[in-house]
Amino acid sequence: MSLDEGNSYGFIIGTDYGPNHVMEFLYSNQQTDLKNIGAPGTSAVLNLDVEYFQIGGSQIWSDKKLTSFLVQPWEPFTLAQITLTSHRLLNCDEPGWRYGI
Repeated sequence: MSLDEGNSYGFIIGTDYGPNHVMEFLYSNQQTDLKNIGAPGTSAVLNLDVEYFQIGGSQIWSDKKLTSFLVQPWEPFTLAQITLTSHRLLNCDEPGWRYGI
């Protein structure tokens, strides 16, 4: 058996919507084949395409700098995201959707 990574691509679009707020959208796609290298013709046993969508944002708390026990002060932040992943298998018309928060 051999795991053969195919083409992959993606992009991120981000924007600031205030001095301490950031919003981002990410999309990526990867094609992968599991091949039986011992079989004649080395055919794909499993073809898996994965699409990944993510939208999220962050809030930087610049007025709450923390300095105790640190060499340099740092700014705490809050991050939230929602993800959606699609797994498509060879000869399967319906994707397997997964999501997370």
